[in-house]
Amino acid sequence: MHAMIRRTVVALAVMVSLAGSAAMAFAQDTLMAEIPFSFTLKGRMYQAGKYDLNVKSDDMVIELNGPAKNSGVAPVLTRLSAPDTQATEGRLVFDKTNNTYHLSEVWFPGQDGYLLSAMKGKHTHHTIRAHRGTKSHT
Repeated sequence: MHAMIRRTVVALAVMVSLAGSAAMAFAQDTLMAEIPFSFTLKGRMYQAGKYDLNVKSDDMVIELNGPAKNSGVAPVLTRLSAPDTQATEGRLVFDKTNNTYHLSEVWFPGQDGYLLSAMKGKHTHHTIRAHRGTKSHT
């Protein structure tokens, strides 16, 4: 009888653990940043403000959610090797030409980066710090 109760308790513990893992699968890493200037991405203009960025579709799409329903998605061109896998902050890298900023790279803390666009010709880079948050899909 005690062995049966013990197996039941173990089985319940396993089910609770699996349920917790399934719940975490619905939670998603989100990168949050305050972008102080308007910028373009894939030919679309985005206004300055607070943005949440999420990785979608097996690391092949970045989703942006910003102010005033200023949202969109951008396909990832390629992954970029992380120079510092111990980085605790994320960052967004913008290519700047004249007075126009183009979102080019997204870096989550401690991970390889995502290349969204690459400017040809003369340009400078401008980096914005971002921090990790959790967005729950419930």
